[in-house]
Amino acid sequence: WPSGGWDTPVGLPQTIKFQISVLRSDTLTLEYSGDNQIEIFWQGNQIVNANGIFGTSQTVNIAGVVPGQYELVMTVTNSPGSGNPPDNSWEANPAGGAFLLKYSD
Repeated sequence: WPSGGWDTPVGLPQTIKFQISVLRSDTLTLEYSGDNQIEIFWQGNQIVNANGIFGTSQTVNIAGVVPGQYELVMTVTNSPGSGNPPDNSWEANPAGGAFLLKYSD
């Protein structure tokens, strides 16, 4: 995402891919938040599709994970800012996504 003096990319999905190394068999917990819409895919399967959860977080469990390499893809889409015309500056309408992936213990 751009920062400082840039308009945010409103309505344009921003995607990032992660390669995750899992070291042991477990049920993983994914905690996430996004502004405004967030989608997360695990191994090509959508496990999150949420809108307007910024400022809070939610969780989802990923069961039956065995040791190996996995792909997690996160896409975030920002909604227009407020005002007429909308203020889509980074200061007025920031955007982003975050996650924490952890073992059950």
